[in-house]
Amino acid sequence: SIYRLNFAGTNAAGYVLSASGGSTLTLLSTASASSTRALSSENTTGTNTISANLILGGGAGVTNYFNQAAGGTLVLSGNISNSGAVSALSLGGGAGTFYTISGNNTFSGGVVLANSSVTLNINSATALGVGALSLNLGDTLDNTSGSAITLINNNGLNLNSSVMFIFTGTSDLNFGNGAVTLNGGDRTIRVNGGKLTLGGTLGEDAPGRGLIKDGIGVLVLSSSN
Repeated sequence: SIYRLNFAGTNAAGYVLSASGGSTLTLLSTASASSTRALSSENTTGTNTISANLILGGGAGVTNYFNQAAGGTLVLSGNISNSGAVSALSLGGGAGTFYTISGNNTFSGGVVLANSSVTLNINSATALGVGALSLNLGDTLDNTSGSAITLINNNGLNLNSSVMFIFTGTSDLNFGNGAVTLNGGDRTIRVNGGKLTLGGTLGEDAPGRGLIKDGIGVLVLSSSN
């Protein structure tokens, strides 16, 4: 167990953090300040990879904050679990920040893209754990695994952006029967390629919300709304 992990320096790329013998790494920090986040990756180019299994620590009902500097990529390919009843994962950064999650994950508090214009590659059927995914202004989702993926935990999707979110569509992505909630106004989904399937019921935080589809890709809404 450690309090926090930092890949320090704008050139701090190309690292692979692995584990042997079934070892896990527990990150204890639940602070959101830049100097005390559970995980910070300061590289502005290139990729750092954590293939070790991670445990989101700090107890029940907390959030663990990760931040990747704009221009860099952080790959989380190990399995992510939590030590408390509910541990959420907040992924921060800026325009040009990329995250790839591909483990067999069981953490229960959901995933929040904490800043605008962050890209998240959802590359396994359990990448998001068992909670909802919350998006903000201009965030991008993709599946770069090389094959179509259906999320087996029916993760919910909260659209908090005041403009849109983007699905790149390198490979198809299906959210299963997870509920979709439109928060704060009309919401736009731009599907640039492939097929994005939202099988859950569309909900809204107030009456009169609208959903707008943009882009040349396919958006499938398969629930009775």
